Amino acid sequence: MNEPGKASSRSIDVSIAIDAPVEPVWQAIAEPAQLANWFPLEAQGGQGQGAAVTLSWGPDMAWTTYVTAWEPGRRVQWGNPEGASNAQLVDFTIEADGARTVVRLVHSGFGIGADWDDQFDGTLAGWTYFLFNLKHYVEQHRGTPRAMVWTRQKLSGPRAAAWAGVFGDDGLVLCRLAQARAGADVAVDLGGQVPYSGRLAMVTDINGRANNVAVRLPTLGNALLFVELEPGATDPSCGVWLSTYGLDAAQVARMQAQLADRVSRVASASH
Repeated sequence: MNEPGKASSRSIDVSIAIDAPVEPVWQAIAEPAQLANWFPLEAQGGQGQGAAVTLSWGPDMAWTTYVTAWEPGRRVQWGNPEGASNAQLVDFTIEADGARTVVRLVHSGFGIGADWDDQFDGTLAGWTYFLFNLKHYVEQHRGTPRAMVWTRQKLSGPRAAAWAGVFGDDGLVLCRLAQARAGADVAVDLGGQVPYSGRLAMVTDINGRANNVAVRLPTLGNALLFVELEPGATDPSCGVWLSTYGLDAAQVARMQAQLADRVSRVASASH
């Protein structure tokens, strides 16, 4: 039994302002085909109360959820079907703020014990980034389908050392971790002949458990790079996700092979 006055769960509550009218923001969130332009690798499903939506981030990472609240142009909520025991809900609320649109996301139903900390911190860091990716897509690439270049590989050693390996002369982001601050100009080595010039857009470290970085790449069609360390005190998996827009299929395929090889070399250096 829960003690009186003590919470039995906790929630993530994050917001972002987007320089666009409500309608394109609503479409990007409510239409499964558009979700894949800023959130999962693939999305399919329906719209409206009770519709199922399946989101996938590659093999063995698919999630099917259901629309449990639907207010067109204002609110959509994802959760489990009626009668399910899992109480986690993802609630998007959309409101006009002058010429901008404010998106508020509340993800509720996390436990308060230490066993939940990694999941809570990792999900908070993830949602913070994904809302940023939503803003980037709607403001910069609205209507252009995204082509993802990505890989997920395991790094070895303590979490701090693995994260530091992502940076530096032999890392993906060619700057020292100590200098990794939002707004810094950096070079990014994704395995091509020449590193890309970029600017750090976001660096997140929540209680030392959730680490991710986002880099804008204007020299690559204003692509957006996301590098994350998944939960784990040692040997964490590193996900590298590059959102590209307007590139031809041959270039995307070439970059996919280069990125997988580049991250393999970073992972080998961490052993």
